[in-house]
Amino acid sequence: LEEYGYFDEDISDVYEWAKEEEDNLIISIETMLKCNLSCPYCYQIGGKSKNILSQQDIDSLINYIRNVFNRIHYSKLTIKVLGGEPALQWNIVESILKPLKDFTKENNIAFHLMLDTNGTIIDKYLSLTDIDSLLFTIPLTYRECHNKTRFYRSGKGTYDDIVNNINTLKEYLPQSTIVLRYNVD
Repeated sequence: LEEYGYFDEDISDVYEWAKEEEDNLIISIETMLKCNLSCPYCYQIGGKSKNILSQQDIDSLINYIRNVFNRIHYSKLTIKVLGGEPALQWNIVESILKPLKDFTKENNIAFHLMLDTNGTIIDKYLSLTDIDSLLFTIPLTYRECHNKTRFYRSGKGTYDDIVNNINTLKEYLPQSTIVLRYNVD
């Protein structure tokens, strides 16, 4: 990409970052497509999908992560959890996190968790512990635009609820990072 002019700055720091991340296993897990919102642009089917990860899928995932470790002995494990809204089936997320927390602790592996959430349901997230870093990604634009495209099934906008929940996350999980994803039309 650099030779085609996509970068206009020295990107040597990107190469350094990539070298540092060689021992980081990064896994993205889409737990389900179910969501509590009715965003008109969303591919995730809102609340209609009943497809969720099975226990067999979860066991296969945990075994895969263990097998990769046995081959390359990574020192960091980053799990990105997304779905429709992960909090709606938090028991599935917990059934993944619990064995991974145990595994990373037993093997002295840093455990990083990234959660993509719409930010409307956060009570399940407030009890997250034993994680080396926690990052939330929450979509949020200015109120008028946001409430036109990100709303509950009732039609009520979500902006105020999300802002309140971001404040709560910062209060209860001050060590976490919150990334606000700003979508534009």
